[in-house]
Amino acid sequence: MLAGLGTGRAATEKPFSAASVTLFHGRSLAIVRPTGPGEIRIRVSAEGYRDTAVSVRAE
Repeated sequence: MLAGLGTGRAATEKPFSAASVTLFHGRSLAIVRPTGPGEIRIRVSAEGYRDTAVSVRAE
């Protein structure tokens, strides 16, 4: 479960629980909260770039 997003932008009106954000110098922080053990897949997309994904395992 996505618990929150952060961008490092000092002034933003987007809530930390938003599903998308505007980045600050191309950087972002995603806070993921597992709902139980297993694989967590995270996919990131941005206009003009290829989508990318990563998997992490929660125990």
